[in-house]
Amino acid sequence: MTVCNGGEFATENLTVLLELRDGLPPPNDLIGTYTLDLSSNPVLDPGEVGVYPYRIDLTPEQVHAGGTYKVTANVKITNHSGHLGTPFGPSPSATTILPGTLTPLYECINVDDTNGGSWMFSDSGSVKYNVTFTENGTYVNTATIMETGQSANATVTVVIQASPVAPLTIGYWKTHAGFNGNNDDVVTELLGTGIWLGTPGGEDSILVTTAEQAFRILQFNGAASNGINKLYAQLLAAKLNILNGAYASDEVLDMISDADEFLATHDASSWTSITKPEKQEVLSWMSMLDKYNNGML
Repeated sequence: MTVCNGGEFATENLTVLLELRDGLPPPNDLIGTYTLDLSSNPVLDPGEVGVYPYRIDLTPEQVHAGGTYKVTANVKITNHSGHLGTPFGPSPSATTILPGTLTPLYECINVDDTNGGSWMFSDSGSVKYNVTFTENGTYVNTATIMETGQSANATVTVVIQASPVAPLTIGYWKTHAGFNGNNDDVVTELLGTGIWLGTPGGEDSILVTTAEQAFRILQFNGAASNGINKLYAQLLAAKLNILNGAYASDEVLDMISDADEFLATHDASSWTSITKPEKQEVLSWMSMLDKYNNGML
């Protein structure tokens, strides 16, 4: 697009807002608005012409063979004669008619999948296939259109259950971390590469990597009067239960997600400074997770 400054002064606060409309009934339906990128030449001197490339991509639903499309450029400056200090300017437009028959950019596309699959599509569609997982964990699958490089991800968390397993209390996990008599350490194996209390990488999130660290958390870190310490303990026990094969309902998983979001930005030292409603919410999560760990939820 070309913009010419026909005035006597350099432009001030030049902006161009594009409006795209189609001519299908009812006429002039607004498809979308787009702000033109003027960063290559934001100020035009008197008589100067600026050239600004732009591209508008239409969805398949917006493309109509033989259809009429209109682009209006709303050009504004704040030093237009007679309108000083107020955005004002012309709104020229141009129309185009698409060919009666449209030729697709690609007759077919090839989609590659991180699980090893590869498929060709000549129209919109989907593919279903089975995947066997042998270990617990979070797996990310990526499908990529090879012609364009565009990709999309899907994430699945796998918990393998050989048979139904009941949740266990924080008391069980505390006495089976290798620090209580002859009880076996069953915590270390479940920790794997670590269990996050808080979202992964969160500013105040805790990554539990050892049975000793888990043992301290399950004991409320010696401060049972601190509601966040209690939440840490119940949340860790809940995650150990899930990794151990215990079923968790969507309600429980949503609570865990909410607690993780909170703990990503709050640690135990936050307990004295958070609001009363926030304390009530922390204690509510703790209480509900306690019920889950006791097999009551």
